[in-house]
Amino acid sequence: MKRVYSIYIVLLVVGLSLTSCENWLDVQPADTVTEEDLFKEGTGYRNALNGVYRDLSSTSLFGRELTWGVAEALAQSYGDSYNTGNSPFASDLGHSDIIKYDYTTDQAKKLISSIWSKAYNVIANCNNIIGRIEKEPDGKFKGGKLERELILGEALAARAFLHFEMLVYFAPAPVTNPSGNWIPYYEKFPQIGAEYRTVEGILELVTRDLKRAQSLVGPFDTFVSDDENHRMWLHPDYRFSSSAKFPSIPQTTDGFYAYRGYRMNYLAITAILARAYSYGGQYDLAAAEAQKVIDFSCSEMYKALSYTPESKVKGNFKMSDDLIFALSDSQLLDHYKTFNSGKTKLTLNMDYYDPYYNIFDAESDYRGKLLLTEDADWDVIGLRYTAPKTSNEYTTIVADILPVVRLSEMHYILAEECADRNSFGEATAMLDQVRVGRGCPSGLLDGAIRDKESFVEELLNETRREFLEEGLIFFYYKKMGKRPSASMTEEQLYFPLPDNETVN
Repeated sequence: MKRVYSIYIVLLVVGLSLTSCENWLDVQPADTVTEEDLFKEGTGYRNALNGVYRDLSSTSLFGRELTWGVAEALAQSYGDSYNTGNSPFASDLGHSDIIKYDYTTDQAKKLISSIWSKAYNVIANCNNIIGRIEKEPDGKFKGGKLERELILGEALAARAFLHFEMLVYFAPAPVTNPSGNWIPYYEKFPQIGAEYRTVEGILELVTRDLKRAQSLVGPFDTFVSDDENHRMWLHPDYRFSSSAKFPSIPQTTDGFYAYRGYRMNYLAITAILARAYSYGGQYDLAAAEAQKVIDFSCSEMYKALSYTPESKVKGNFKMSDDLIFALSDSQLLDHYKTFNSGKTKLTLNMDYYDPYYNIFDAESDYRGKLLLTEDADWDVIGLRYTAPKTSNEYTTIVADILPVVRLSEMHYILAEECADRNSFGEATAMLDQVRVGRGCPSGLLDGAIRDKESFVEELLNETRREFLEEGLIFFYYKKMGKRPSASMTEEQLYFPLPDNETVN
């Protein structure tokens, strides 16, 4: 049997500098340049990598579909008024079909194809960077070897991450022990005719690339000297901002090295590696990587991660203190507002988010109290991507944030490993760490988790509390061998390949 491959040859032309008020992700020069001219200087690799992050934030990927769009439609996060197709967002873009798990309509096919093609286009750009930079001398880069390996590591991590996402959406879950080949793993540019691989085979390549990326990026993010303290750039005061709140600590004057929360930093790579291991059922390996993330950030001096206190949430709906990795969309508020007002609003599924009977089992849980609201039509809507209710130091910083990886996921992964060992008390304690961080009183889950089935049930409830409109709820259902809806079939847990990806 022979596969016929689509060819994603992407000329890496860079143009249109971003309009964000911050310049960390600016793509320069503003006018277009040829690929060969782009890579003449070391700064060209910076621009090319910034272009990768920009594209990851496109609406076909994490700027909508893999966060609050398709991913949440699959998870049944949106309610009946949305399901009917009355919303232009639903009917015109195909989301109402996705909610019904009908992937055969023209709109659904177009939507699915856009995710696939954009992901593999970005992978092609990653491969162009990787293939070229591996042949370059350290001296070509302003920061020498440290910068060259940083760019290489981030490109490798982005390549692995996107392949992993395509595996989640276009192949069965590992827990079902699927046979057959499902998606390609591209490692060269131009990417022509890569072999389609098994689920296990893709996961092996994903973890291989992530481990290499970890070793390349780690020295940068952990580097401390008398003149530089790179580790501090992962601190919450610096991760998504350039403002110096600790003037005594040496800071970079080079914006490319800042804003590490928006990049494939060491913690992000390690956390995604933990996610990949857990998806493949390798709970011990997943827990080891998750523990690295937690241990890295536990020092009081270098504390990188902590649960956002309730007092700050009204001005920080993204809860950025515990965000390990995010992407940036300078127009996010406008993009989301288009589909969250009037008759187009994204109303939430009342089976879960009914204010009078819902999955929030503690009134003090600020995820239900501050991140959801009931409007004049008695519909419940999410506030994650709306303008904060109050202004504080975070308001302008977090407006463009698209959450991708959180500290809470690391505690969930540790809980999974405990449950796999039938240590349900330990699993409960791990879930409780997140819940307490979100304002819940300690101990409400004591005795509720008695076996693996009750653990899975509680974990899935937690994902609906924690990851609403962040794109991970469906992932957790699939990973745990469950379905978000009783009407969903096993085959509907993954998308069919686009029509131009055919089999002879």
